[in-house]
Amino acid sequence: MNKNKIFVKNTIKLTEKSSPLNIGIDLKAISYTIVGEKMNGFYKSIDYIEYDTGVQLDSSRRNCETQLYSLIYPRSSISNKNLLLCNGVGLIDANYRDSIKIRFKYIHQAKDLRSFNDLFMIDIDESKIYKIGNKIGQLVFCEDVNVHIEYVPELASSDRTGGFGTTGE
Repeated sequence: MNKNKIFVKNTIKLTEKSSPLNIGIDLKAISYTIVGEKMNGFYKSIDYIEYDTGVQLDSSRRNCETQLYSLIYPRSSISNKNLLLCNGVGLIDANYRDSIKIRFKYIHQAKDLRSFNDLFMIDIDESKIYKIGNKIGQLVFCEDVNVHIEYVPELASSDRTGGFGTTGE
């Protein structure tokens, strides 16, 4: 079994897997910042909402052929929010030591818009974003195999060519 050090700031703890069949470890928000242009208590624009999890990892393995890295995925509860993970999947390299932060785009809805002097402003629906203490993402550990890249003038032939959907419907 691989031993990995996990350091957690503050008092929020990682949820242990309730079953060995579970893959993701839930990450919780310890703080968040809404980044955007604000005016009169509303937002002219929202670049993203950044959540800090307080989790710092050391998953490096010294003198090993393989390394562990982590991926951040959104939780299924995101379907109840007006949020979208900014980069689809977050990648945490084995040598990254700072606190893991997760950025989400806020997808404003028509009911979030307020009109002021011919300007549309965004009034964030607080029920549609994560709060401090909420589970906001899943941390998945993966193993990387160090490969040697060899450049060749051509590749071996394959029946798998032609773009998307080449295996049929």
